[in-house]
Amino acid sequence: MFALLVLPALVYLFFRLFVWRVGRKLAGMVEELEGLTEFATPLRIKLSAAPEPFPWLSDSKAQRICSEMKSLGFEEAGNFEVPELQNASLKAFAWPQQSMYAYLCHHPSKEQCFLDIIRVFEDGTSVTLSDVEDTGVDPCPAHRNLKRPGSTAAELVKELRKASGKKKALPASVEDAAAQYEKGYAAIMDWRVERGGVSEDELLAQADEDTTEEELAAARVEFRRTHLFQLHELLRIRYEEKIGAMEWALIEDKSFICHDRLTPHEVQQMVQQALLDREQEVPLPKQSGRAGMAEILEKLSARHEIIKHGNIPGTVEADVYTFKSDGVRD
Repeated sequence: MFALLVLPALVYLFFRLFVWRVGRKLAGMVEELEGLTEFATPLRIKLSAAPEPFPWLSDSKAQRICSEMKSLGFEEAGNFEVPELQNASLKAFAWPQQSMYAYLCHHPSKEQCFLDIIRVFEDGTSVTLSDVEDTGVDPCPAHRNLKRPGSTAAELVKELRKASGKKKALPASVEDAAAQYEKGYAAIMDWRVERGGVSEDELLAQADEDTTEEELAAARVEFRRTHLFQLHELLRIRYEEKIGAMEWALIEDKSFICHDRLTPHEVQQMVQQALLDREQEVPLPKQSGRAGMAEILEKLSARHEIIKHGNIPGTVEADVYTFKSDGVRD
């Protein structure tokens, strides 16, 4: 199995900004949260090589870390922009002899850069040692992220060796540093989406004593909407990978995805939207998810126009439906 990198501290920072928007700016909640799904943390990123060194690399902390990385034996693997994460950027390193990657990360909202040093193992797990404070974000069980604020690179390396135990690490290379970052980001985002998005503990950790129950309730509703938005996107990505980009392009505009996290009302709304140009009321099913979809198809007079195109297996199973003719949808 191809092992995946743990989510770097940069993503925790972005997620913290996401939670902060609803947890700390709760005045005028409805207006403030409008359009939050567009602000949702992206499920995939693509590092873009930067032609010039970033200005923040001239800061004293960055220079100290870069010097220390060289002394330890790390090789520079390039400077990269992360456009999907609000102008974030990073400098990558690899230490092939020790099977380690490192990422010196920067975000405009944070005063200083921060360092992650990572080992990826053959069993698909990984361990990260980071010099940042704990963010209050639930950790992924398969990818431990140990926070050691104020630690030097040498101290992080020493503890990473200890935390690795007897696990066999995968090789690390300068050439693969960017790709491993992207794959690790995707692995953690997939885990977060599949487990249900923002947890109640994460939400409460961002609230303060002035936060009201009404504001928390509004935040829960918006996080639910955002979770469904991200889950649909994840399922879409997986189905496109399954059937191929060319086939997906042929059906994308006339298809919809039904998964088992949808409530009966949400299933009803989804089908009603799919049949937007037909004057037919969609019945409310008694069951949720794909079972509810089956109920609707039993009662729907337009059911002969809706066909099951395929299945998406996984933690959250889903079915993909499309239409026999283009006349059902625009």
